[in-house]
Amino acid sequence: MSTRILIIAAILMAALYIPAHTHGMVTERVPDTMIGELHYLLSFVGETKKQQPFIPERIKHALDFVVSPAKADIRYHAGRIKGAPSAYYEFDVRRNLTQVLKLAYHPEIPSVITSPATIRFGRWKKINGSNAPLPKLWELLPNLKRPFLLTGVEYLVNSPDTYSGAYYDYDLDRTLILFKHKGRNVFISLSKQKGISGVGKKGLIIGPDDNWDYIYSGRPGVTMPGLGWVRSYMYDSYSIAFYYELDAANPLMRFAVFKWVRAGYKKVNFVRTINIYNGTIRFSNVFKEVLESPDLPDTADLVNACADIQNLSNEQYREIVADYLKSVEERSLTEGFLSKNQVNEWINGQKYVNSLNREEMQAQVMLVYLKQLLGKNRHRKLTYLPISSQ
Repeated sequence: MSTRILIIAAILMAALYIPAHTHGMVTERVPDTMIGELHYLLSFVGETKKQQPFIPERIKHALDFVVSPAKADIRYHAGRIKGAPSAYYEFDVRRNLTQVLKLAYHPEIPSVITSPATIRFGRWKKINGSNAPLPKLWELLPNLKRPFLLTGVEYLVNSPDTYSGAYYDYDLDRTLILFKHKGRNVFISLSKQKGISGVGKKGLIIGPDDNWDYIYSGRPGVTMPGLGWVRSYMYDSYSIAFYYELDAANPLMRFAVFKWVRAGYKKVNFVRTINIYNGTIRFSNVFKEVLESPDLPDTADLVNACADIQNLSNEQYREIVADYLKSVEERSLTEGFLSKNQVNEWINGQKYVNSLNREEMQAQVMLVYLKQLLGKNRHRKLTYLPISSQ
């Protein structure tokens, strides 16, 4: 390994932030009985594969692990896949599986609505080898007699990483599985990255990450001081997410995810288990916040609002995004998040708006709408969105 790469690795590792609540935790590999079961699940990923029958009994140890009480002092992982380290995280959501699927897997609700801190935008490119839309999975639950499997390909652009500031675009092979276990509804979402991602580009998180104010430069590199020139990539990623309905009437659902990531520079991996673990916490906290929010409208109203936004013209998108950016600029200067020079470099008003394509503007307006619903537009109230739920 070259001296240059070693220096970059040292800087990146020195910059890693380990939250206080993880200090003193022990990192431990999940029981061996589960490793084969997790690989069995990943064998179902890939739409071109001839699908074997899915047998829930073959993952009984994994299911028992997911629903068993978590040990607060242990940070679990599931070993490596092709050099990619892994991490495990779980939490509970006060929603039943029907409600979760209606929000997070609705064909007419963009993924940024439930994952605003980790996804810029995403779209399904194929479902079961065709251009058909994602089916309404929750409608299958009442009469689910045997496991239901769906395969597809999804395109994603993620939000800026909290360490490097980089964001990436990539395709994922996806497989979704619905079945019953001990009389309870279970949904498993599987993913495997297709090839190497696009080059990492410079992104900026403005202020606290929990306000979801992100800028996307479109320029290759990272935002860490002295490393702006680094051309990073995501080389591999895999995930297994369990949505296990603990109580439909209460309601209560356990979300548990195993995730593997290999990313870095010159094919050298700079990702550690702690990075993946913290990334899953970032996703999980926001996913729970959105799904449990009392300010979220019912699904029908949310679908109507998203449709209204998707039908706006490019001129309306530009007006909304420009107004939102103006509020971000004002708050950034007032609260000291950015200097005037940084505002000019990263946002620069209309120049940034004009750099966005329709898909990117649409995703930004969706995020503005969500922020308004949940009270995240802290600097001023934005009331210009011409949508049916206002």
